[in-house]
Amino acid sequence: MRTAHLRNSTPAVFRKESLRTTRRPRARGLAAAAGVVGALASWGAGLACAATPQQIPNAELRVVPRYVGNCCYEFDVWQYAGMPGNVTQMQAVVAGGATVVSAFNGWTGPAPVISGGNTVVDWTFPAPGLDARFPTDGPPEYTVKMCFNNLTPGTMIFFTGFDSAGNTAPSLRVPIILDGPNCSVPVDPCRIDCSPNERITICYEGGRDDAYGAPNDPASPRPPFAAWLTSWGPTKNFDDPTVNRQFGHTFRNLPTGIVAARLEIKLRAECELSYNDTLGVQFTGSGTAWNASIASLAGGTWACGQQATIVLDLGALPGGANLIPLICSNRFVDFRTQDDTTVDWARLTIEVCPCDNGRWRTYVAGIPDNFAAPIDPPNFRQPALDALRSPPFGWHDSDHCILDRGWGHTFFNLPPGIIRAFGSTRMRACGAGSNNDSINFDLRGPGAPTSFYRGFQISDLPGNGGAWNTTMGPRNFSWNYGTLLANNGFCRNILGGMADRMFDVYVQDDTDLDYFALRVYSCTRRLVLQGVPFVLKGISSAVFTDTGVRIEDIGAGEGGDGAAFDVSGSKGLDLSLTGPATQPPPGTRGSWALHADTDGDGEAEVIHEALLSWTEHGSLVVERGRTNDPDACTEIELHNSRTGDTLTVCRPGLRLEIFDNPVLTGASARAARPCFIKIGDIKGESDGVHRFSLGQGVGGEFDSFTLRSSPHELPVESFSMSWKTQEGEDPLSVDVASRGLRTCYANHLPQGDVSLDANHYVMVASNIPATGGGMRAVMQEPAEEYGAKIAFGHGGEMPVPPHELVMEFVGSQGGVPDQYLGSCTLRASPGVDSFFDIFADFSPTGTDRYRFVVSSGDETTGAFTSGAGRLTSQGGKPSGCGKGAVLIGGVRTSCIWIDWDNLTTFSLPNGQSAEGTRLAILAATATETFDFLQEFRYFATGVDELLVADQTVTPYTGGTPCPADFNNDGGVDGADVEAFFGAWENGLPEADVNQDGGIDGQDVQTFFLAWENGGCD
Repeated sequence: MRTAHLRNSTPAVFRKESLRTTRRPRARGLAAAAGVVGALASWGAGLACAATPQQIPNAELRVVPRYVGNCCYEFDVWQYAGMPGNVTQMQAVVAGGATVVSAFNGWTGPAPVISGGNTVVDWTFPAPGLDARFPTDGPPEYTVKMCFNNLTPGTMIFFTGFDSAGNTAPSLRVPIILDGPNCSVPVDPCRIDCSPNERITICYEGGRDDAYGAPNDPASPRPPFAAWLTSWGPTKNFDDPTVNRQFGHTFRNLPTGIVAARLEIKLRAECELSYNDTLGVQFTGSGTAWNASIASLAGGTWACGQQATIVLDLGALPGGANLIPLICSNRFVDFRTQDDTTVDWARLTIEVCPCDNGRWRTYVAGIPDNFAAPIDPPNFRQPALDALRSPPFGWHDSDHCILDRGWGHTFFNLPPGIIRAFGSTRMRACGAGSNNDSINFDLRGPGAPTSFYRGFQISDLPGNGGAWNTTMGPRNFSWNYGTLLANNGFCRNILGGMADRMFDVYVQDDTDLDYFALRVYSCTRRLVLQGVPFVLKGISSAVFTDTGVRIEDIGAGEGGDGAAFDVSGSKGLDLSLTGPATQPPPGTRGSWALHADTDGDGEAEVIHEALLSWTEHGSLVVERGRTNDPDACTEIELHNSRTGDTLTVCRPGLRLEIFDNPVLTGASARAARPCFIKIGDIKGESDGVHRFSLGQGVGGEFDSFTLRSSPHELPVESFSMSWKTQEGEDPLSVDVASRGLRTCYANHLPQGDVSLDANHYVMVASNIPATGGGMRAVMQEPAEEYGAKIAFGHGGEMPVPPHELVMEFVGSQGGVPDQYLGSCTLRASPGVDSFFDIFADFSPTGTDRYRFVVSSGDETTGAFTSGAGRLTSQGGKPSGCGKGAVLIGGVRTSCIWIDWDNLTTFSLPNGQSAEGTRLAILAATATETFDFLQEFRYFATGVDELLVADQTVTPYTGGTPCPADFNNDGGVDGADVEAFFGAWENGLPEADVNQDGGIDGQDVQTFFLAWENGGCD
């Protein structure tokens, strides 16, 4: 226990005051503990049957606090001296501005009562109350737990003990001062209750309802519970009739706010000693919190071949126990049966009061681009989903209409505690066989046969009228998984299936999907650092600062304390670090690790790890830890940013030592080459140039290192940092600021209070507030051109106007970088469908006129010039945008373009108009030369989400690109002709070689003029 952070102000002396001095009002509604016989005449009276009269010291209440993380404390409680069982009730009153968000017993029985504006907590101890101890040695009699909000160091809590009649005394009043961390925000508060119409019912299943049929369905006890079960001998799965084996299973990843829970279990007695078998619920570390004989639950007998379905109200178990507070705190339910009993299936049904502090998260498979070419990147599928199809009838990806190929995707790394979920998609039929196609949601947990929680014939979906064929065209569909009944006929919805942190979609098999978007809301609080979600590890706490977050109380816990950052779907994460944890005291050990779900169970495992240790002689040692391939060579790259020197070494065993007391200033988790294959890179940055040594005379002066592991194709889910100090050392802290989630060519940072959801090729700004928000794409190197597909709202569905999207750009102009270069605004006004006002502002370029070019495919359909950068659009919706440079009058100037999903009419106020699917806006009379682009910013209001997908960046090479060497291979030959016409025929932006905003015959003429001259000189 770390006494440096805790003070107990109770003096260790005997109290001599009279004990019967104060009577607490009975209106608090606390009953005396059952089993106390008679009333105690006096708290300090002598024993009635003592052979020799003796004075019993006055009873004292002893309370010792212990910080356990997440703004929670445990309090060990003893009674010193006095009559046994005197203290049957206890009250805690919180002083100052702190409040209690949850309170828990360390035993079964009546739950603690929170009152007084969440500042008063009352407990009733089990009969006969606290024992009298002489002295207070050994384990605590009882332990209670409280979690707080707005808790500051120095907060005082007054504990008071009462007897069964409500009496107290000064010696039973204990003030405790909490000197732990500043907990300004609670983590995972449990709501006390809510109205019945607010409650959400979710059920979770274990095993199949298959009458104990083969094969056996796997049980899944959580690791500590499994270890305890195996300490008694072999264990077994669902349906397994083997005798003398215990069974255990855990329902995990439950939400907070649980106010009711029912556990149902189908059992059969085997022909051994089943009559003495017991059922236990909720593993506590040394046993289960509640136990009963199965016979008592099954009508009085439990004999060979007898079957029963046991139904337990976990808030009112036989004997009066209430496990709801414990379940709400832990967010899991364990149960076990002994040992001559077979379990067919189990179901847990909970009622939840939805939390107010959760966040939405959006997952996207495919790119919302209305089936635009090319075919979207490959989907991810867990092994059980992938096994549903085999060659030649395999799989296809989005935007690929092909027959006899299924479309499937598994969304990994879902947050725990999901209470709401929605799905949306855009589909099209591909052939005559489409009419019998189906869409299926979420594979049921492990067990046989393989099945989905729910499926539909696409022809039966709303609006399809019993048909699904190629004449119907693409259509949008959506589902509310909170109201979608499960196929098993038991669960009211399919939310419980997401507790494995995976969600599967399977479409058979002549149907194409443009995209599928899954949007979930979880009631386990998600901390966000500059758009990046993270969770705390160990006993760490978090305090948000102006520049990021301070992770406190690291190093002194039982395991590694720190934080894990959610990078799911991105190509990496860059962090800057300051504070004591970046140069901790000697003996401190740390870990930077990458995690991915390698076995498809929904839980991430370490795939690449750098072990850090600080030595007594002032150096930092970095060693390779676990990897997904322990025999592989680990590549290490050392870099000197001052000189540009780089040293690369590949070794099976790695030990790197950095001398001269280095301070770590940055950490990164990155994908290495090629960009689209997830490779475990871990990078560290120091405060300057230091001496690096790999042993055997290999080393030099460098300021950063990168460890590169073997490639794998699973997405990295999180990047974690943790530290462990030596015994007696003070806890550490580290200030962390995010430099962005990394994609292939840009780092992404939030604008406003939003979450950045990194998907495969799609970045989503979620939880956009009413005041607006979005994201910045910060180029990793100067860009000649940037382009992306965009979609408003969930799954690309346009929200109801009014709403607005502002696109700003920053770059270099006239040789001066980091300048605001202008913006374009799309504003949808209420009352007119698919109508946008479009405003362009290129005033920083010095222009006084704007050139508008409208095109459709490779044909320019209209071009006009105006003294103001404003026009309107009617029809369609924006689907993409970009920024680049054009030459006008010999001046290299700014151009921004916006794509529309359908043919759209663009109109100037003077009545000029043109129809097309792309609008390019140019600074027609710029006086400043545009050099390169550094940032592209999106800011939206009136929408809840903004999707940015399929981002492309053309690196800036200095000056106007030469169209002759079109493929940039260093030569001018026939390959350039082939590459140019391939781009020109497909209307790709790079085919606009004369940079006039359109792709037409003028570009062919410009290309061949340069090509025939052999270059651009």
